[in-house]
Amino acid sequence: MYLARLSIHKLELDNTIPPSAQTPYELEIKVGDSIKLEANGQIYELTVKNISERNLTLATQQLLREAAGQAVTTAEWEYTMLIEENIIVRTLRADSPTKWILTLLETKNPLPDDEKVTSPPSPKSKPLPIKMPKLNWQETQGIIAHLEDQLQTKIICYYTSPSTSISDSHADLFLDHLQKTNKTEKLTLVVISYGGEVTAALRIPNILRDFCQSLTVIAPSRCASAATMISLAADKILFTSNGYLTAIDSSIVHGLSPRDVNGRPSRVSVDQVKRIIKFLSTEPYAKEGEQVEGPYHTLFKYLHPLVVAEVDRSSTLSELVAKKIMQLHPTTFGSEEKINEIAKILVENYPTHGFPILCTEAQKIGLPADKVSREVEDQLWNLVKFYDRASWETITNMSPDLYHTEFFPLSLESAGMRTTNQWSYNRRFNPITKTWMTENDNSRLIKLLPPTSPNQTFSITAIDILETKKAPTDQTTAPTPANSINPVKHDQQPD
Repeated sequence: MYLARLSIHKLELDNTIPPSAQTPYELEIKVGDSIKLEANGQIYELTVKNISERNLTLATQQLLREAAGQAVTTAEWEYTMLIEENIIVRTLRADSPTKWILTLLETKNPLPDDEKVTSPPSPKSKPLPIKMPKLNWQETQGIIAHLEDQLQTKIICYYTSPSTSISDSHADLFLDHLQKTNKTEKLTLVVISYGGEVTAALRIPNILRDFCQSLTVIAPSRCASAATMISLAADKILFTSNGYLTAIDSSIVHGLSPRDVNGRPSRVSVDQVKRIIKFLSTEPYAKEGEQVEGPYHTLFKYLHPLVVAEVDRSSTLSELVAKKIMQLHPTTFGSEEKINEIAKILVENYPTHGFPILCTEAQKIGLPADKVSREVEDQLWNLVKFYDRASWETITNMSPDLYHTEFFPLSLESAGMRTTNQWSYNRRFNPITKTWMTENDNSRLIKLLPPTSPNQTFSITAIDILETKKAPTDQTTAPTPANSINPVKHDQQPD
C-alpha cells in the first residue's frame, strides 16, 4: 500500500496569508484517510480515494476546486493529482470564503524491496527508425552558388519558420557566420521570416553593415515585422512578385491585459488602442453627477492604464529602432526628415500589422525598392520551398500515446555552411492531466558543412550556443503573471 505526503497551505480569498497559517504544514496519508480542513469553526473533509506510484486521488462533497481564479467543479468531485502538482480548493460560502493550496510532495511504498510487486521485464524490441526531414543541403548550396554568380555578391540566407521567430541569439549566429569570411564589398541577405524580437532587428543590421560596404536585402516571400526592420538597413531592397514587407507597429501581451476565454492575457496593439480612443472621442461625453467622463476614463474601465502605457512605449521603441537602422546608411534616404517620415509611416499608416507592403508601395513611401529578374525570382522561390520543407515537423509514431518529432525551424546559410536549429524530442500523452508532455529533449544548434568523406552528403557539427526558445513542456501555457511584460516582439499576428 502506498503512502502520500501532502503539503497544505491555508489562504484568504485575496491570497494573503492569515497570521495563524503563515507556514504550510504537511500530512502523511493513506487510502481511506480523511483530510480535515478548518475554517471559521467549521470542518471540511476530503477523502483519500487512491494512491499510486506517482499520483493521488482525492474526493469531496464539501469544497470547490478552483483553476485560474474560477471554480471548475461542482460541490461533488474527484480529482487525481501528480507529484509536485498544486490544486486549490475553497469553501462553498461566498460570504466567508477560505482557500487551501494542496501540493502532492511524494508517494512511497513502505514495503521492503523484496515484498514489492514488480512487473516482469518486457522483451526488448528493436527501436523504430526515426524519420528525419529532408534538409536539401545540396539543392540550397547550388542555388546560393548560382545567385552569387548572377548577382556578383556574397549571399546569406536567413529563414525562420512560422513556428519560430527572429531571436536575439540569432545575432550571435550572424556574427559567427560572418567571422568565417573576410569583409566584402557587396553582401546580399535573403530574408524569409514573419518577424520576432525588436532588439534582434537592431543588432543584426549593425553586424551586417560592419562586414560590407554595400548591403542588399531580398524579400522572396514573407519579410514581415522585425524582418521588415532588418530590410531598412539595405542600400537596396529587392522584391519577387511574391515578396512583401509589413507595418512595424507594436502589439504586446501584458499581465494586466484583458483575459481571453481561457483566462490568459490577450494581445493588445497600438492600432487597437488608437481606434478605441478615436471611436470614443466621437461619442458625446457621458456625465456622472457633475463629472464629465472622457474617452480615456471609459477606456481605463476595460484596459489597465499600465497596458496602454506599455503599448505606447513599445510603439515609440519601434519607431526609434527603425530610425536607428536607417541612420546606418543615411545617404540612401537623402535626409534625416525622410528617415523620420518613413519610420512614422511604417508605424502609423497601416490599419493592420500584417498589411503586405509590395514593391510599388515600398517605392511610394521612399524605400530603395526594386524587382529581381524572372530567372532570379525562380531560383529564390525554389529556395523558399526547400527551406519550408526542412522546417516541416516530421513525426515518428511509436505508440498511441508516444511519438518522436524532428524539425529544423531556423536556417542561416551561405556558401559552404548552414547554421540550423534541430528540434528533437518525444511527446507522451499523460492520461491523468490529459496533456502531451515533452521527454528526451535533445534539441540543439548545429552546423551543416561540406562532406568530409565520399559517402556523406554533408557533415554535422554541434554549436555550444543555446537557443532561447525551448520545446513545449505541455499542451497548455500558464497565464502571464500580473507583474510581468513579455519581451517586445514584432511577429505578424492576426488582428
